[in-house]
Amino acid sequence: MADYTDETRVDEPRTDVRRDVRRDEVVRRDSLTGLDWTALILTIVGGLNWGLIGIFDFNLVAAIFGSMSILSRIIYALVGLSALYLAFVSPTFCKKTTTRAGTASRMPR
Repeated sequence: MADYTDETRVDEPRTDVRRDVRRDEVVRRDSLTGLDWTALILTIVGGLNWGLIGIFDFNLVAAIFGSMSILSRIIYALVGLSALYLAFVSPTFCKKTTTRAGTASRMPR
């Protein structure tokens, strides 16, 4: 049997990091980081707020924190920064998939 020292073997699953021999790059296989979750939650909250504005003409952030108060402006800025972060990082979320044999392959486009 071949020696797979740099690749994850089927009988020895690893969930941390493995090396893709063909591309010589590290592929992370663990869950999202805290920053990723925070950005996702803030972006979802912002999207729901825009949905409420568009459908019901109701701004939830302004109703809770006041219309353009310093706190509501901070919330809006954080939602915008989260959207920018996700715009740059989201392609890496789905960049690679792992097949059953443990080799990395590109997702179909």
